[in-house]
Amino acid sequence: MEHQRQIAPHPSGLPLVSILIPTHNRPDYAELALQSALAQTYPHIEIIVNDNSDDTLTQERFAPYIERHPHIHYARVPGCGPLENFQYCYARATGEYVNYLMDDDLFHPDKIQKMMSFMLAKPNIGLVTSFRQLIDADGADLQPIAGTERTFHVDTLIGGRSLGTMILSNGHNMIGEPTTVLFRKSDAGPVFGRFLGKQYTTLSDVATWLAVLAHRDGVYLPDALSYFRIHGGQDQRSNGIKIKANVEWLELFCDAHQQQTFLNDTQAVHDQLGSKLVTCIWFLLSVRDEVKAGAYPLERIQAVLQQATSILFGTGGNRAVRKTNGIPTRNNTPTGGTMDQQANGSVLIDYFENHEHRMIHKWMHYFEIYERHFGQFRNQPISLLEFGVLHGGSLQMWKHYFGKQAKIYGADINPAAPSWPRSRSLSCWPTRKAGNLCKTFARPCLRSTSSSTMVATPCCSRPLPLRSCGAN
Repeated sequence: MEHQRQIAPHPSGLPLVSILIPTHNRPDYAELALQSALAQTYPHIEIIVNDNSDDTLTQERFAPYIERHPHIHYARVPGCGPLENFQYCYARATGEYVNYLMDDDLFHPDKIQKMMSFMLAKPNIGLVTSFRQLIDADGADLQPIAGTERTFHVDTLIGGRSLGTMILSNGHNMIGEPTTVLFRKSDAGPVFGRFLGKQYTTLSDVATWLAVLAHRDGVYLPDALSYFRIHGGQDQRSNGIKIKANVEWLELFCDAHQQQTFLNDTQAVHDQLGSKLVTCIWFLLSVRDEVKAGAYPLERIQAVLQQATSILFGTGGNRAVRKTNGIPTRNNTPTGGTMDQQANGSVLIDYFENHEHRMIHKWMHYFEIYERHFGQFRNQPISLLEFGVLHGGSLQMWKHYFGKQAKIYGADINPAAPSWPRSRSLSCWPTRKAGNLCKTFARPCLRSTSSSTMVATPCCSRPLPLRSCGAN
């Protein structure tokens, strides 16, 4: 156990910066990383090394450096797990500012100096990041790959709330990996990787950046101040890691919105969350065997899916559903005639859940999107053509929604489509006849400014489990 170190004031009067190097079984690369830390032009640093290697090769390689440089603080922790090694490094840091250095990455000599010049100039800055240069196993420069391009071409100060919202909206760590970022330790909190009281593992860096940006601003520098090495010895992105990342991105998004830390535009949140929820469920279904085998705690997956649904529909995730004559209806919800609105104002959900119709398969979050964009066309003399109508129930739904003046057409590869119930203003055709069908109803509409034509196509072609309601 390391004794508490006494930190004497530096002659320069500059605050202490802790460079943290957690290392495991990479003596060659780790030595290069250590050399780049020792080469820093900023005068007041400490270097914290945590070594959980399976052998003593790194310890032996570092011994001469430790002897010559008293500001290197080395700890050998065999048997310590990767996350614990990372956290132990952070706990040992005594600097006001912290910058990790992964054991296969490198620092530019001026990295800490340049970043600290911004930290000291503006007290409200909580983190500084930069462009990172990709290098190969031998240290040669590589071209940027997706997600590592320069974000800005000049030194740029970004409001913390804006930057945090941008990260969560895009689902992309545009700030960078731990090597890239210098941050104030007090803003991140006593444990690395914690955001709004929840500990993250795969996205521990993103969680930390968000914790800082909740109170401070960020700076992006276009200079290459760190070097991110890509080589064959790195951990591969297994499905287990991808499962954790998908769930944790959704958790970060939902928590940030519900606790009003970021993402305060409710309409934008609903638009984005619907897509993120679909993507997350689709991926989890594609790896269901690994999920069932315990790749990630099932209760945490269930909790975030319920949380996301609650945000989308404002239901709290617990509204009861009952069945009347085989048709699901919500308790205390009127089931009146045409155009009745449900308690949440959704005509489409009311029809879907409370009216007799042929089977309809829909993601529940589609209804809000439909009504937002199609509401202006209700009770208008429009013509709508929907491709892919399965059992025909959605055509009945659109007729109910758009009203008596609307003409609703459907096209489906099912040869039985023409036999589905039809009327003068509702019909279905085989897909091979859809071209002629478009010409039939679209041409008159083009001659009249009082009519509109819409073509509806499926929003998602992936094999997703859709909610069904109605009879075949």
